[in-house]
Amino acid sequence: MMLESPPKGIASKMALLKNQITTLEGRITTLEHEITTLEDEITTLEDEITNHESHIVNVEKQLEDTKQCGNNVAIPTTEKLLEYFQERERLRNQKDKISMQQKKLFLEKEKMFREKEKKSREQKKLFREKESVIQRQKELETGFLRGEYYACTSEVWKIEEVTREGNEWQSFVRSFQDDDKFDYRYPKAKSDKDYTPDPYNATKNGALNSKCAVPNSGTATNTSFSQNNISARDAVWPTDVFGNKIESQEIAHLLPAGKAVSHKHWLNVAAAVLGIPSTATVDVKKKAARGFIPEEEKHAGGTGGTKSETDSESKEKKCRRMQETGVIHFVTNKIRFANQKNRLDGKTPTVLIVPVMTLDGAKKWRGEGYTAICLAGYPKTNPVSIMDASAVYLDIKLASKSLLDNTHPRDAKREEVDIACDFLRAAVLALHDMIANLSQDELNLGMVRKDNPLQEASEEARNLLCKVPVPVEPLGEKPACLITFGGHDDVDMHPAPDPLLLVLKAANIFGIMAKMKMLANGSSDDDSDISMGDIMEEEAFLEARERALRPQTWEDLARGLGQPNGYVESTNCLKQTSCWSYGDYDFGLDSSQ
Repeated sequence: MMLESPPKGIASKMALLKNQITTLEGRITTLEHEITTLEDEITTLEDEITNHESHIVNVEKQLEDTKQCGNNVAIPTTEKLLEYFQERERLRNQKDKISMQQKKLFLEKEKMFREKEKKSREQKKLFREKESVIQRQKELETGFLRGEYYACTSEVWKIEEVTREGNEWQSFVRSFQDDDKFDYRYPKAKSDKDYTPDPYNATKNGALNSKCAVPNSGTATNTSFSQNNISARDAVWPTDVFGNKIESQEIAHLLPAGKAVSHKHWLNVAAAVLGIPSTATVDVKKKAARGFIPEEEKHAGGTGGTKSETDSESKEKKCRRMQETGVIHFVTNKIRFANQKNRLDGKTPTVLIVPVMTLDGAKKWRGEGYTAICLAGYPKTNPVSIMDASAVYLDIKLASKSLLDNTHPRDAKREEVDIACDFLRAAVLALHDMIANLSQDELNLGMVRKDNPLQEASEEARNLLCKVPVPVEPLGEKPACLITFGGHDDVDMHPAPDPLLLVLKAANIFGIMAKMKMLANGSSDDDSDISMGDIMEEEAFLEARERALRPQTWEDLARGLGQPNGYVESTNCLKQTSCWSYGDYDFGLDSSQ
């Protein structure tokens, strides 16, 4: 579906108000200049009027002198008398002319006074308008920083109870009869000589290989990151999902990781994103989720060890997972998200992140960037949930001051909200269907001491209606938050997670918030344990992206260095070398190209 131009967000609204204030200040300054000019012109006119008044007095004096002169002549001749009369007439005309000019100046002065008053009133109006805009800007900023800008879930989506039709889960299983349609969810190298990791295919093929073994479930270790590990992680996720620069190392797994039983509930999800059907064995699904031990490691003692091995050596072999396998470890299974332990994971999650995408688009996704709706709070209409949402937005850094001039979070349009709602609705139904039809072997994995919450969830799913989201009509005034994930080339943005994993995580959270019994959500302790598998996958992803962005020809290199015309033949010094380095980076370019 083609959408309209991107909607505005908090940053663009703040920028618009700032521009309005700047425009008003410019207009006020212009009026100040115009008023000053009018005042100068009025002063000039007043001086001219004063001069005319003096001139009139002089003329009147001359008339009086002329009259006295005529009276003093004893017997004036006819010619002399005529001369006196003509002079007096000329002086009277001059006086009348000056008086008319004086009246004209008075009228012009009055006109300028009225224009000055008009501009002064306009200036005062602009001052009031400027104060109003500043007030709106302050209120908008204050509301945003309090977490009150974005809508609560209950203001956008509500709960509806429906009956499942059956077999909804099957539609969420990717279908890949042709391997070419399955490749390159990590950045693809431009050159066929460079290796491009394809963890999806590698995991799927190994999972279906009966000779490969499942690694220990307790492979997570509380690893202390070296500076290199931290740099690699920060290069993969340079911002959190909202565009905030890195403030913490919190990375959330969508498909739960760690030692808790929660990840065993999600085996069908791991299989679905790889295109493995739900009819596959539990062993296959375990390998899909956690990866697998290569056949040679298995024979070397990876599944049990030998008598000559120590317990620690045997345990280490059980954890020797094949690199680039196991959905849990995929970069596409992770997002950088503040306070994820309490807001996405745990028993009371309060945040939904739902791709603005169709199911078909999500199944065919190959690593491209996309947008998603982010909402906080429970999908129930009550004041408490709205207040809770504000606290959540503060907690997850969606009310961060740095976002006031960051254009990544935007206001979602109605059609984007509806597309995400349809996708989430389908995901909730599919997850409910999957839970209802779990095999006994899968249900046994949910046993926690003497309780089996997975068994209880399955029984409820078989017997009760499913609670799904539907749009609120009409939508409230507050916007839903729209976030943007980057594609492989967007190195300064948060990389896009797998939309199937993201929407199924949201579906499980929605079910929990709607008081349905769902899959075990990620434990709040899961993501405090960082496995070596995570570190290796993040470094593999980063290396793949660097190879994908590496220039392949001299023309590519020249353009990348700011030379729009490409490689110039006259630069013979470059052609004499077999490779070319820039700083400490060796591009490995062939001089024959």
